[in-house]
Amino acid sequence: LGDPAPGNSASGGTAAADTAFRLRGLRPDAEYDVARDGRPVARMRGAALAAAGLPVALGGAWRAAVFEVTALRPNR
Repeated sequence: LGDPAPGNSASGGTAAADTAFRLRGLRPDAEYDVARDGRPVARMRGAALAAAGLPVALGGAWRAAVFEVTALRPNR
């Protein structure tokens, strides 16, 4: 997946409900559709997903969500 952005924790003594995950291995100039639990929520560039990260807000400890990041195909 990726690393939590600085200052955020994905685990530890208290479960983090809000954090951002910096994704690796994406093309910086490519656009990606982001879906949460099967519903589209954003379109982001690879550079933003790597630098700022994918924001994840679960609404409380012990919650879960499935995020899908799909590269868009360039129009040719």
